[in-house]
Amino acid sequence: MNYFAYMFYHTLQKTYYVYIILCYDNTYYTGLTDDLIRRFEEHVNGIYESCYKFKRRPLTMKYYESIHFLTDAIEREAQIKGWSKAKKLALVEGNFHKLQLLSQCNNLSHHKFKNLENGLDSARPLNHPSTLRPFDFAQGSSGKPELAY
Repeated sequence: MNYFAYMFYHTLQKTYYVYIILCYDNTYYTGLTDDLIRRFEEHVNGIYESCYKFKRRPLTMKYYESIHFLTDAIEREAQIKGWSKAKKLALVEGNFHKLQLLSQCNNLSHHKFKNLENGLDSARPLNHPSTLRPFDFAQGSSGKPELAY
């Protein structure tokens, strides 16, 4: 084997797969493997009776992504496992806008709301239609409703 072939052989990267499986009970399972087809067949055939998916078959592969570094794959699997079902569904559907919206913090204690003193309306610009005072209707002297501020 020449030097180039030797170097090429020893620099080949392994590919890892982070995947999401939809179980029969409509739950998601997220996993990590270096052989996606073999691993999915193991899940489908129920090789491990103690596995989460064993009693939740039949299974459907809904999503996978390939990652070249094991540490990155482990981090990605952990990230997805920590997500809500809604976020996993958005990823499976490829709805990245919804995924982004679901990823944003909307708690009032979040730093993006730190300047709010009078509730959410104080964050709107003054000329925004929702910040204009609503009209109050009062009964005028003629008995007809009149606008009052």
